[in-house]
Amino acid sequence: MENPERNLERRLGCFNSYALTEYLNQLFERKKRFAVMEISFENISLLEGQGMEEKYESVRKILHLLDRFDDILIFKNINLSLVLISENAEELEAAGKVISDEFMSRDGLRREEMLILTERPDTFEDMNELFQFLSFVHTECGDETGKLIHADEELLKKFKEKSLIKQEITEALSEDRVEVFLQPIYSNEEKWFTSAEALVRIRKKTEGFYHRGFSFLQQKRMDRFWSWERESSKKSVIF
Repeated sequence: MENPERNLERRLGCFNSYALTEYLNQLFERKKRFAVMEISFENISLLEGQGMEEKYESVRKILHLLDRFDDILIFKNINLSLVLISENAEELEAAGKVISDEFMSRDGLRREEMLILTERPDTFEDMNELFQFLSFVHTECGDETGKLIHADEELLKKFKEKSLIKQEITEALSEDRVEVFLQPIYSNEEKWFTSAEALVRIRKKTEGFYHRGFSFLQQKRMDRFWSWERESSKKSVIF
């Protein structure tokens, strides 16, 4: 990478987020095979009550543990999270174990660090999709702190499915293909239709609707949206 001064995080002695962006873009452009491990220190009890400089010192001590791994590049991302990149996934896994063991060895330290290893980030379209996936894994595995999480094919499949649904919903909203069906709920006590169950469906571009994976139910209070035509025993909807 050019201009090393601009790429360094001086307080930690590793590369900064600017360098991370530049380097990942290069890897994706050149279609290089590599592996990534993200380490989040954001909420660990080690850093509670510390000032910013103390927090950096704590992370520096962790970084010193990684000095033995010559084939790993270390970048500081936002919010004191670290991103480790290497062509060797096994090297990253070994580094993750060293860090995890260090946290476990500290007296009274709750194991709240999050370590996520993805061995084939080059299968994503670009850096943005990679970090979207890592954020997805954070959400999916939020209860699995304190250990190394392998972002495997099952997690990748779930992420891809969620991304497709999100894309379809976005397109459907812009193309006015979202339709709402109301199923009224009658109150015997009030002798009135007092609420309704709203079923949202997405119409396909060809014909018909998507299956229930693309729909959701929401119950809303509908203030007497039915009026009674008592003389003819008919009902009509008032909007």
